[in-house]
This record gives sequence, structure tokens and C-alpha cells, in this order.
Amino acid sequence: MAGGDPVALAGANLASGFGYGFPVSGGMSQSLVNESGGARTPLSGLLCAIFIVLVAVFFSELLRNLPQPVLAAIVLMAVASLLKVRELRHLWQVHRNEFLIAVVALLGVLWAGLLRGLRFGR
Repeated sequence: MAGGDPVALAGANLASGFGYGFPVSGGMSQSLVNESGGARTPLSGLLCAIFIVLVAVFFSELLRNLPQPVLAAIVLMAVASLLKVRELRHLWQVHRNEFLIAVVALLGVLWAGLLRGLRFGR
């Protein structure tokens, strides 16, 4: 994260609080999904923000009645590319201890959630 990014996130969260909005964050999974979609520069973050604002302003009424399973499927498809089976196979062949740590961390995240689950891999 660049030097100004935490300040920008803090300012966005402060403004969000005054406007009864949701807190914002710059999570790693969002960045990885953005990168896997072909993003190469910080401009992609700005374009995503503009797109999100347009969807929220003009299409939120259409999206309000989407069933929870549809929303879950969208998230699962976006996150499924983050699991790198080829890298796990490579770890198995090259360094089995690292493979074991990776699998324990993966199962910990799936079982206990992201923050608690990553502690298993430490």
C-alpha cells in the first residue's frame, strides 16, 4: 500500500460515517480479483470506484431483490480464481513442509474465517 492510501481510506470512512454509508477498505482479495481481471495500474481502482457509484445510484433498485444464493455465486466465482492449485502441487513436490502450512492455513480460513484462519498457518 502506498503512503497516501491509509489516509485516503481513513478519510473515506470518515465521510462514509457522516453520510450513513458503509465503511470502505482496500482488502487483498479485492486487489487480487482486480489484478486477475487484467488491472495493471492504480487507475483501475478509480474506474472500479466510478463503476460502483454508477451501479449504486442507477441500478440498486434492480439488484435489491436478487436472491442471496445469486449474490453468493457471484462472490464465489470471483474468489475461486484465488485458489492456486498449480502452486499447491508445486509446493507438494518441492517443499512438503510449506505445503502443509499452506493447507492448514487454507482449511483454517475456510473453517474459522479469514483473520482467525490465517493464525493457523503462522
